[in-house]
Amino acid sequence: MVSGTPVPWNPGASTAATGAAPDRSHGSDAGRTGGAGEGAERDGEGDVVVHVIGAVNRPGLVHVPEGALVDDALRAAGGPSGDADLDAMNLAETVSRGQQIRVPTHAEAESARASGTGTAPGPGASASSGAPGATSHGKVNLNTASVEELQTLPKVGPKLAQRIVDWRNQSGPFRSVSDLDAVPGIGPTLLASLEPLVTV
Repeated sequence: MVSGTPVPWNPGASTAATGAAPDRSHGSDAGRTGGAGEGAERDGEGDVVVHVIGAVNRPGLVHVPEGALVDDALRAAGGPSGDADLDAMNLAETVSRGQQIRVPTHAEAESARASGTGTAPGPGASASSGAPGATSHGKVNLNTASVEELQTLPKVGPKLAQRIVDWRNQSGPFRSVSDLDAVPGIGPTLLASLEPLVTV
């Protein structure tokens, strides 16, 4: 005989007695799903815009991920054209926001080497080292010069130089030096003084 008070049978008592933890697997999955959703919303953030011109199939503004290389920017612009001289560029250079990348042709690269610069114009070049804005005869190329290079021209300050670049980006390359007359702030007198110093 067993002493003590009898306890009624309870079907759920075994579970409570074992101390089994509730199944939270669905909750964990939901947490992971929520995290993935947040990651998906972040896709596309960190993109930078660069301007690719020269010997590429689709010149213009392209979007590349932050940390992308010059090679990535060229691919985003449709790839180099048949006459592009990629040996004159550093394809492994990391691009920066707002950078202009100019892909030279074989003829341009050869001309740059012949002029004594040693390298063809490319990303990050400066006027004193054979930059795209400087030509072999000393004139500033309106279609490739940076804002800084345009400021080397007489009576062209930062604001006017930026307007020249903005007009070029919006309207396409200058077809002739006289197109400068369409840039706000450049009148006949200033145009006449700039014509001997610039080219397209």
